[in-house]
Amino acid sequence: MRTKRDNTTLKVLIIILSILLSTGFTTADRQEMAEQNFKIEISYAGLPSFTTTKYFIDNNILMVYLTRYNITKDSFIDFNKLSFQNFDKEKLISFLNRTNWASIPEKLVTPTIDGYQYSISIELDKSSYSFYIDNTYHPTFDSLFTICNNIIPNKKVRKKYYLPYSN
Repeated sequence: MRTKRDNTTLKVLIIILSILLSTGFTTADRQEMAEQNFKIEISYAGLPSFTTTKYFIDNNILMVYLTRYNITKDSFIDFNKLSFQNFDKEKLISFLNRTNWASIPEKLVTPTIDGYQYSISIELDKSSYSFYIDNTYHPTFDSLFTICNNIIPNKKVRKKYYLPYSN
């Protein structure tokens, strides 16, 4: 006859197993992804604003911050800089590896005076890619920005630094 403690332990084990199976990654996959070198830099500006939201993500850190152009000093000033070391990098690396970055044009532009502009730089092991997006939608970047927004551990920070993109 099972005790309440046995039932609780069994439920916890089932939940853990479900989570591991639902992610689709084995321990070896997770270890390999954790060791893969990557770097992402995203700059977002909603023109005509002088403020730019920036994301920097690599194997060790996720940084989000704002930069403002100072006209009088002809320089940029960083502020509201936050960094996180505990974030879901496996989810991001999995997406990066499944995407054929070489098939995406480097410039995606719809000519307008104002709107959203993005500059994206991605490095995966020995490959690097750069993209410039100006008022144009591309589903791959919608997915990338959604993942980048969601891996920020603090929900209040997520709202503050949210990368808008979806139509």
